[in-house]
Amino acid sequence: MIDTRVVQVISVIADKTSKGDWMWRCTTTDGEAFNIFEKQRHLIPLIQDYAGSGYFDETPLKCVVYKNDKGWTNLLRIEHGDYVLSERPFKFNHKWALNVTSAPYMIFDTETTGTDPNTAEICQIAWMVKERNGQIHRHIRLIKPSSPIPPESTAVHGINDDMVANAPTFAEFIPTFLFWLVKSSRIIAYNADYDATIINRQFVEGGLGTTRLDVDCIMRQYWYGRKWGKLSEAIAEIGISTKAWDPEKAHNALYDVDGTYLLLDTMAYLAKGE
Repeated sequence: MIDTRVVQVISVIADKTSKGDWMWRCTTTDGEAFNIFEKQRHLIPLIQDYAGSGYFDETPLKCVVYKNDKGWTNLLRIEHGDYVLSERPFKFNHKWALNVTSAPYMIFDTETTGTDPNTAEICQIAWMVKERNGQIHRHIRLIKPSSPIPPESTAVHGINDDMVANAPTFAEFIPTFLFWLVKSSRIIAYNADYDATIINRQFVEGGLGTTRLDVDCIMRQYWYGRKWGKLSEAIAEIGISTKAWDPEKAHNALYDVDGTYLLLDTMAYLAKGE
């Protein structure tokens, strides 16, 4: 980062680059201009919503941008009046985001019977595998734990004993999960310390001996030197619309996998633009 300042946007014009990709040219009150390119697609709906709305006359759209060697092309935050519409992180591990998405990978998430990873059991697991050719496979399964699901856990994720009564145990589920694991070069979870501790413990309990998953923690790589936050906070900060991922629907394993994928995909796109 070379310089940082706040500018007010007075006009937004849709245009195309020489390669035919859409871009949005933003002109500011002090004569500076910057572009939002298609790779920053999480910002485009916001610009489209406000472009031509007349809001620029009464309350200009305010953008915090930073200047790099290519010009004023990267936004940190978009504000309209007192409302923050979009915010990019000041720092995340760009190299990791590019590296981890360069090969087939799996994202997984769990819902469990408790908060202690040393004793809790999985009652729902979801995973997504992205192959080298870009094909995506999404799956979700209920798992029957060895003991009843506490009411306080049901209150969080909505899964009760009746729902898992005919579900497989984790030991019975292991072959299905292994089938997808071998297709992936990297295994990713948002809060990997929690999910990996549980799943590795249940691998042992399920008869796989000392088998352990090496899981990349996207939470560590996103906040990267800052205080860690929730998945919903990371998604909001990087600028993903609640239309794409609504935090009110969290605590369903597959929905959280989808949110983690959106976060990782956006990180990778932003990293490519640096």
